[in-house]
Amino acid sequence: MVSGGILVSTIISWFVKYDDLFVDSGQYMMPDIILRVICISLTIATLLGLTWFGGRFLVEELEKYVNYDTLTHLLNRRSMDNYLQAAYRQAKTGKAVFCLMMMDIDDFKKVNDTYGHDCGDAVLRSVANTVSCGVKKNDNVFRWGGEEILILLNTDEEKAVAAAERIRKDIAKDPIGYRDEVDVSVTVTIGVSAYKNGASIQDLMDDADKKLYYGKHHGKNQVVNRLPEDYEDKRSEKKQKQASEAKSDLAMLSELLHIG
Repeated sequence: MVSGGILVSTIISWFVKYDDLFVDSGQYMMPDIILRVICISLTIATLLGLTWFGGRFLVEELEKYVNYDTLTHLLNRRSMDNYLQAAYRQAKTGKAVFCLMMMDIDDFKKVNDTYGHDCGDAVLRSVANTVSCGVKKNDNVFRWGGEEILILLNTDEEKAVAAAERIRKDIAKDPIGYRDEVDVSVTVTIGVSAYKNGASIQDLMDDADKKLYYGKHHGKNQVVNRLPEDYEDKRSEKKQKQASEAKSDLAMLSELLHIG
């Protein structure tokens, strides 16, 4: 903005001479004063305009930095809560429906290990772009973390599953080129969870994550919106076992300290 002001001042100085800065008395005195006031007003308006547009641009850039992931240009986890809460409030009143899709790139670690992290970044950007193009304008796509992407779809389960299948197929159909050197075949697994009365946002996210986990361990490259009735998440059992072991260790430590 300072540079803009200097530029405007410089241009004006090309046309205004030193002698012209003083107003001569006479019949042209008043028109001369009016003309100068107009010129000064235009200069001030130009400077204010440059400042306003520059400030607006700066705010937009700061919002992008705060709310968007710099690699994929998707919304980040920081901004996610506001969108989820808004969709949740609408759904609770019965005015709208929404679904969550949890997506993970299959064998992403293998891509990084085989072709390097730069190639992995290119794959992430390509997948993010395909997902963004595959949803509607009123839907939101977030980078959940690492190679995981969370999608908020403002629609019912049937349409959400159809959208997930379309995105999955679009990602799988064409290899992703990297620096004209290699073509990387990429697939994704997606868990879909639809809002139901009484469910919390955390319930939906846990449900989508559980379906994603099931899909990852039962073939990958698929969309999962239903789990077998007898399915048990082994991660829950593992967590319970770890909690039980930690509790036993604490009890033993307490006993030793008491004896000591």
